[in-house]
Parts: sequence; structure tokens; C-alpha cells
Amino acid sequence: MEAWDRDNRNKLADGALLAIDNQLNTSTGTVNLKARFANANEALFPNQFVNVRLSLGEQENAVTVPAAAVQLGKAGSYVYTVNADSSVSLNKISAGARVGDIVIVEQGLQPGQRVVVDGLDKLRDGAKVTVVDRAAQNRQAAQGAGKNGRHKRDGSGPAGKRRASAAQ
Repeated sequence: MEAWDRDNRNKLADGALLAIDNQLNTSTGTVNLKARFANANEALFPNQFVNVRLSLGEQENAVTVPAAAVQLGKAGSYVYTVNADSSVSLNKISAGARVGDIVIVEQGLQPGQRVVVDGLDKLRDGAKVTVVDRAAQNRQAAQGAGKNGRHKRDGSGPAGKRRASAAQ
């Protein structure tokens, strides 16, 4: 079990879950948990609000995609995959567990396939897309910032383009 600060940005401590209260607090939408933390760095104090993350296990060699890529329609869950000719295909998938912004794909996707994560609302099967490599853009921006001291950080790509991401 991990305890994180209110903003889910800083991990405060690692611990072990001891008990879960079976009553939901309807006014806050929270559940009471009892856990034991060593608190060696004294980051925790009584009655402190924390966000917790529980590890329920690990799945080796899981195919994962960003949660933004997974869509839900009449036929179930699906993603758009990017083909070699920059067209997209609708692929039905069986989505598994979600951990943060990542979804495990149980069936329907192979490791290394690219999926569309941006501009999905107007996308159709067979449409052409332009793959935007955000990592390369960030490296270029960082290099440019080092040369002239300025850095554009809006993260936007060309208008009308859709972003793709590789399945892991």
C-alpha cells in the first residue's frame, strides 16, 4: 500500500493494509482503510487526508495503451490502430484493468501497434492520420530552449492532426 499526498504528486510512505471498512461515506465518497506505515521520515500525521494506491498484483508482458485511446461503443470497447499507410482501423478489444492512465488490453491488440489517442471524436475507420512524436518534439524544444533561452510549452500540434501512441 502506498500513501500519496492530496494532489497525488508525492509519495509519502509505503505500508501494509490491515483492514477495510465495509461502509461507504456517502457525503465524501470515501472508504476507511486501516494500514500500518513505518513513517520513518515523519511525513504522515494523525487524521491526515491521503490518497492510497493498493497493488493487487502484477501481470507480466501485458499489452497496455493510454486510457485516452480506449473508446466504448455499441459493440463494446475499441481502439483505432494506425496502419503502415497512415490510415486507421477500428479494432475491438477486451479491456482489462486500468491503472492510472494506462489500460491493460486482454485481447485485440499486439505489442508495438500504434493507437490513436487524440482527435478521436471525428475519426472514422480508414481515415488518414499524421503521427506526432511528442518525445521528439520535446527534445527539439529543449534543444531550442538551450540555444535561445526560450521554450514553447503549449504542447499543441498542427491543427486537425491526430496523435498516435504505440501499445506497450
